[in-house]
Amino acid sequence: MKNMIQADLYRLIKSKAFYFCIFFILFLAILGASTAQVVSIGQGTESDLYSNASFIEKSSHMTKQEIYDLDTSGYRELVLSCEDYDFDKDYMGNNVNLYYAMIFMGVLIIASDFSNSSIKNTLSSAISRKKYFLSKFVFMALACCGIVFVSNYTFFAANHIFNGGVISSTFGAVTKMSLMQLPEAVAFSAILSAMAFITKRTAIFNGISIPFVIVGQLLLSLAAFTLKIKEKYLVYELQTMMSKLIHDPSSAYLRNAYLVCAAIVAFCAAVGWAAFRKSEIK
Repeated sequence: MKNMIQADLYRLIKSKAFYFCIFFILFLAILGASTAQVVSIGQGTESDLYSNASFIEKSSHMTKQEIYDLDTSGYRELVLSCEDYDFDKDYMGNNVNLYYAMIFMGVLIIASDFSNSSIKNTLSSAISRKKYFLSKFVFMALACCGIVFVSNYTFFAANHIFNGGVISSTFGAVTKMSLMQLPEAVAFSAILSAMAFITKRTAIFNGISIPFVIVGQLLLSLAAFTLKIKEKYLVYELQTMMSKLIHDPSSAYLRNAYLVCAAIVAFCAAVGWAAFRKSEIK
């Protein structure tokens, strides 16, 4: 399995698409730092302007509408005027762009093997399906964890460069928050891995995984409203966990959130393996 992971890593760093994905992460992190806003594609868990409670409190001299009406420079000045506001937390807790970068990794690491039929050659060279599945599943998780660190550290550096560390956490705090987000990243990587092994085609994988981020949350909101699901259970939705895991969670929440992530990983591994074990490889 180690040799397969090394081979996948070599193939990944030789891919131009991989560097496009890295550029996508870096660009949005730098853009967010330079404008002092959470720049997101799609739907976030909360309004980008109000995701941090301390920021709302410190900006209480203005109405929400007045804040929305500010231009980019005016909003940036407002953010920089808020003392003790750790913008890193706000960005990392609401950076749904990471999901799209992880989807990109799913295409490069797993789905493309089915589309270009390279998986057929791999499995015919004394590599068992079990070893192939495990190596892809593990490498996908490692890649997604790497994306978290790349994004968070890039934003940390850009935030210091553009904003002089006025609204920045310490390097140690950013590292700690990144580590706390890793179980959620691994859980999402497991979902994507299962999707890739079930769909077996890049186009189908993209067609399901890309809208999954937004549509999944909308369906959850609808289910919560119709079924009267208590809010205490909704905080374990993956996108909500991304934010809550770094905003001073309680020990009980950490335990429960990580158990939910572990359950997602186990379930997706079982479903993905069941779909791949007996599937026809073309």
